[in-house]
Amino acid sequence: MNKRILLLPSCEKGRGGGHLFRCTALARDLAAAGTETTLFTDNISDIKEKTWDLVVLDRFRTTREEIKSYLALGPLVGIDEGLSRNDCDFLLDLLPLPAAEKPNLCAPYLLPLPEKRRASFSAGSNPQNILVSFGAEDAAGLTVPAALAVQNMTGSVISISVVLGPLQNSSQSKSNREILEQAGINVIQGSSGFELKETLADYDLLVTHFGLSAFEAIHARVPVLLVNPGSYHEKLSRYAGLNTLRLRASARGKKIDIIKIYSDCIEKSEETARRWGLEGQAKAKPQTLAALLAGAEPHVYRFCPLCGAAANKKTIRFPGRTYRLCSCGIILMNKLTPPEIHYNHNYFFTEYQKQYGKTYLEDFPKLEEAGERRLGIINKIVNHRVHKEHNIRLLDIGCAYGPFLAAAKKQGFEAVGIDPAGEAVEYVQNELGIDAIHGEFLQSLTEIQALGQFDLITLWYVLEHFKEPGRVLLAVNCLLKMGGILAFSTPSAAGISRKKSLYHFLENSPLDHWTIWDPRHCAAVLLRYGFTLKKRLISGHHPERFPGWVGPGAAAIISRLCGLGDTFEAYAVKTAESRYE
Repeated sequence: MNKRILLLPSCEKGRGGGHLFRCTALARDLAAAGTETTLFTDNISDIKEKTWDLVVLDRFRTTREEIKSYLALGPLVGIDEGLSRNDCDFLLDLLPLPAAEKPNLCAPYLLPLPEKRRASFSAGSNPQNILVSFGAEDAAGLTVPAALAVQNMTGSVISISVVLGPLQNSSQSKSNREILEQAGINVIQGSSGFELKETLADYDLLVTHFGLSAFEAIHARVPVLLVNPGSYHEKLSRYAGLNTLRLRASARGKKIDIIKIYSDCIEKSEETARRWGLEGQAKAKPQTLAALLAGAEPHVYRFCPLCGAAANKKTIRFPGRTYRLCSCGIILMNKLTPPEIHYNHNYFFTEYQKQYGKTYLEDFPKLEEAGERRLGIINKIVNHRVHKEHNIRLLDIGCAYGPFLAAAKKQGFEAVGIDPAGEAVEYVQNELGIDAIHGEFLQSLTEIQALGQFDLITLWYVLEHFKEPGRVLLAVNCLLKMGGILAFSTPSAAGISRKKSLYHFLENSPLDHWTIWDPRHCAAVLLRYGFTLKKRLISGHHPERFPGWVGPGAAAIISRLCGLGDTFEAYAVKTAESRYE
């Protein structure tokens, strides 16, 4: 089934035509890529379809109430959103914005950039051809005063052309044309079919406000001089690193050195091109915005999959993924595209060796030893009288090549494993002589249920790989006998790595870890699913991750005393029934 994308541009008077034009071009490119795309400019209450694979918001400044209605339509990508940034599932800044809420990606190179480019930014000490353009609407009325100011600065020896945008009303456009032509300035009448960006390379300098045209010009290697309508645009200009002209100073007759201004424009435009990835793109064309969105397969947590609360206590963004913190202590990952990770031979050998210095099978003895230690904890919790009467039936979810199963078999457990990696399952069956199921846990429940109930179910560094951990816990509860044990290990959201820097901790989090648990809240979460926590063990202590001024010995002691390990283990008993649906 084709992906269905809804585009919602700003069409209000006073917002210019950039948002609408950009979405129109995007709709065309998405359609060419085979994506079913709807461009909607009216009241969203009139939208008949209520769910979309992706909703793209290009509305400049959106209120929280408006955002709520858009969120109900599907996973939401906000483009250059200047107000309700925290509420968007994903944020894409095509124009650099100095907002406190950082985007998932700042990518001016994904703008619909011109094909025609100049050899360099410089055209000598003076610009010979200057273009003045303030967009389709020019709501602030900057066209005429800016053009006249530039003429006063440069004199009559330099050619000045002005574009009158197609959204200016007829009387305004006629008046502006008359004033400009009387001043000897060339006037270009913009129209719906006029494509300004491909004419930019014909000029030595563009005078405009902060916006799309400025970055199109920089990509075309045309220096930019900005005349902004207010303090907000001035702030945007400073953040982007572009040169600005104040019309009040020009109007007062203040002497302005055009040679110096032009030199500054060249220098700052070159730096802006390097800083925001607009230089060096001619040889290798970058991914387009349409390709990025057409390839998206978003997974978004509107609510915490474990406690059901709105997960928006804190938001941190990285390219392609957004982390939200829930009040229950869980950290959730929203992903724009699925992680390209496959649990196959490469995962357990090449990738494992990169991380740990040896392959999974080379590490097997150490992993089996860890399993024996964990079984020691489990045996202390298990009713020993029952253990003597019959073998404990064990299900190891995500068993991999079976080191824990091997340890359990040695101790007389009746063990079975399940794993999505076929090669690993074959190893467990043929080399270890232990029953194992090839498949995903939730998709294989019918086959597992046919085996009867279990006394013990384990998930060693597996729970974080499930998109729906709540469903996993409900299913585990149904598979366990009353009084049975759930044991698992998982990365900790309260370890030294998170304490040092939450940002870097999440930046380095594996792309297939959908949830990160906080051991301090573990008991309350498990209780929701019918489990009573019996033991919590903080593990993964790394003294080397402490600040350098803390000695290794002291760091090791502090880590254990304060529970600052980067992983933890939990051992819980089923004390109530939970229904799996």
